[in-house]
Amino acid sequence: MPTYLLTNRGTPKDKTLEGARKTHNQTSASGQAVARSFGDLTHSVYVPVEGFGTTTNELDLLLVDVWNSVEGLNRFFAKLRGNEQVSPIFARNDPAVWSPAEGFDSYHFQAPYGKNERILGLVRGVVRSRADAQAMHNDFMEDNVGKARLTGILSHEAYVAFTPPGRPESLELLALDVWMDVSLTAAYYQDAEWRDVFQKIFVEPPSVSTWIHPVGDWAEW
Repeated sequence: MPTYLLTNRGTPKDKTLEGARKTHNQTSASGQAVARSFGDLTHSVYVPVEGFGTTTNELDLLLVDVWNSVEGLNRFFAKLRGNEQVSPIFARNDPAVWSPAEGFDSYHFQAPYGKNERILGLVRGVVRSRADAQAMHNDFMEDNVGKARLTGILSHEAYVAFTPPGRPESLELLALDVWMDVSLTAAYYQDAEWRDVFQKIFVEPPSVSTWIHPVGDWAEW
């Protein structure tokens, strides 16, 4: 079954995390049922991990959803536009839709009991070619999966920016990693071998950011 990833990163209209939480939850309360009826399977909220990654002095939020229908996703946002609710949460944001990158290695591991942290790592950039990127990516993942697991990784997936049928394929690639130990995550992305390979995969150094669940009760599903 095809699924599509929606990442929506931006600066909230509210100046505090608590204000952003309230606005987010109010928006989710009114829109969750409609979103899920159109194919929104999961919705998660993240804030940057302090001290590492691509961060700014402004408050950042990252919303991550998995949809099973691009048509449903488009219908949902068309409904928001019709209600003049294009971005009730964000003052500025960068929504992007991603498809699984066919042929790119991925893996998923079970978490040991008691390891309840969930840290999201995003690596995003433009590749020189999908074929070359796939070959280098897969060689590195196969050679380094053991090292990544020792560092606390739970899963790795690769995505490409979604393009409608008939359009040229996108060269924008997103790697999404999930970790279980925030203290070990930075070491992986700062490893010299990792940086060397990913410098070759991308036209320019990719954006690397790490994210964690914010404090407080946030509406997720």
